[in-house]
Amino acid sequence: MVIRTKIPSVLLLFCLVLLCGTIVLGTRDPELKRCKYQCRHQGQHGSRQMHECEAKCEKYQKEKERTEGGGGQGNLVLNAQDPKEKLQQCERRCSEQHQQEEEQSQCRQQCQEEFQREQEGKQGGEGTGDTKDPYDKKRAEESEEEEEKRQQGEGKRGEGSEEEEEEEEEKEGRGRGRGQEGSEEEEEEESKKGRGRGRKEESEEEEEEEEEEEESEKGRGSKRHEESEEEEEEEEEESEGRRRRKNPYVFEDEHFTTTFETKHGQVKTIETFTDRDSAGLLQVLEKFSLSILSADPLTFMSPAYFDAELTLFVARGRGAISLVHQDKRESFNLRFGDVLVIPAGTTIYSINPDKNKKFVVIKLLKAVSSPRVETFFGAGGENPETFLNVFSPELVEASLGVKRDKFQGVLKQTKGPIMKISQEQSRSMSHHEEGGRWPFGAESKGPCNLFDERPTYANQYGQLYQVEPSECRDLQQLNLAVGLVNVTRGSQTVIEMDSMATKILIGLKGEGGFQMACPHLSSSSRSRKTGPKFQKVSATLRRGVVVVVPAGHPAITFASRKKSLQVLCFEVNAQNNRRIAFSGRRNVFKQLEKQAMQLGFGAPAREVSEVFSSQDEEGFVPSRLQQGSGGRAFA
Repeated sequence: MVIRTKIPSVLLLFCLVLLCGTIVLGTRDPELKRCKYQCRHQGQHGSRQMHECEAKCEKYQKEKERTEGGGGQGNLVLNAQDPKEKLQQCERRCSEQHQQEEEQSQCRQQCQEEFQREQEGKQGGEGTGDTKDPYDKKRAEESEEEEEKRQQGEGKRGEGSEEEEEEEEEKEGRGRGRGQEGSEEEEEEESKKGRGRGRKEESEEEEEEEEEEEESEKGRGSKRHEESEEEEEEEEEESEGRRRRKNPYVFEDEHFTTTFETKHGQVKTIETFTDRDSAGLLQVLEKFSLSILSADPLTFMSPAYFDAELTLFVARGRGAISLVHQDKRESFNLRFGDVLVIPAGTTIYSINPDKNKKFVVIKLLKAVSSPRVETFFGAGGENPETFLNVFSPELVEASLGVKRDKFQGVLKQTKGPIMKISQEQSRSMSHHEEGGRWPFGAESKGPCNLFDERPTYANQYGQLYQVEPSECRDLQQLNLAVGLVNVTRGSQTVIEMDSMATKILIGLKGEGGFQMACPHLSSSSRSRKTGPKFQKVSATLRRGVVVVVPAGHPAITFASRKKSLQVLCFEVNAQNNRRIAFSGRRNVFKQLEKQAMQLGFGAPAREVSEVFSSQDEEGFVPSRLQQGSGGRAFA
């Protein structure tokens, strides 16, 4: 009877334990499902890694329950009272369950989203005690279905693992339900260990967060430093751009306009020199413009005329040009250094007969009517457009004495003003007279060459070749001189100025620089007590860069340490011009009286004389300028 009485009691006790375990499992089950769901869906876990992740879910669940003393708060998300504490617990779980930074970041993002949803729920009055489950019923059902599929696919290994998990859960449930049989000491020890591990993990997490913040701060600092450097560079470029735009004396690529261009060549033009001349120093150049023709090997330039007088200089290669007059045609072969003056309204055409080299011609144009020079194509069609197309067909018929369809049938050109030709076509237009030196004071006949006579100045540091107006009637009529300056690398010109002429310098080859003293650029350029304030104008000289030097402005041209410099020079208003040197063997300061030296410089005359008498070279001298000292366009 005693045994029969005990059996119902034991069964009753077992049922109570089972019920408690079921309640606990029911409380824990959503949390474990969420944890396992994350193990399966975050990152690219393999089967082994997924099992390890799920085991960590169980381990963390057990430690959490021991830490909280079995008070029914085993759910990691749903039953925590403080939302911030929930967020911290969720983020710690992400650090434990995931090894890769990307996976941890995704997990923490979900924790943050849940925290935001809980806050919004509280603000909207959705409940006062429980927090809405972040995983809805649909996701839970999907998780259960995927769990069943995974268990069926994994076979016995999966079943065994699931059974072990259930046994552990039942054991924990029985231990908490009974609360007997001397387990309190073990639980307390485990709880202490769990708290110790928790504190250690929190400490490690804090250290990791601090390191991440430091790295992030370093990254932000580095990024700010880079942005600061970029801003400084942009400011310098903008400042340099403003200086170039303000400087009326230097013309670079952006100041050229492409007048004509085909795939075989182009013409670029500085249409005016006076746009940026607020001081009015360049009014002498008001009617002048500058063009650079560059033609590929074996090309033809279409017949055209200009409403301007042309002075041509052959800067590279060789070519042939024909000048068509009312009753005759003149044709000449051209080579490097040739200068040719062409009257306004003369129709010209030219070729580049060379099979390998480009033909480059620099043209200084002086307008005879409008300040803007135009090109007029008679021969042509659609491209270049012929001016014959604009007249009424009846007038053109009468003027030519042919029917409309006949004259319109020859206006077919569409290849542009610069086109490719054959070697045979080139040979048929190349047998002409060679250019030569004009006799002093004689009327010009064809081109002359700058290198046919001795240079004006020459030493080991440089040479100046020049044609004066007095040597050519055509140049005399235009009041022009043409010169070419060669500066040996590491050398420079002396300090000098032109009394009457405004010079246009064009870089041909090599590299170097230019400096000039100007009293007109500063807003406070004149003081009643001390006189004008001079400002330095600087430019980097290379191929295609143009610099204008007004009359009376002292200047120096120099070559770099690595390369020599070659510069073409047109001198406008050149008649009666005098070139005056302030340094070198023949300079004006050497001619001062001793008393004038002393009074003018405020130093003993002997010392002044030593300074201005030390240089024995004339025209060109060795430079002492350090590399890169004259590179900016305006300073």
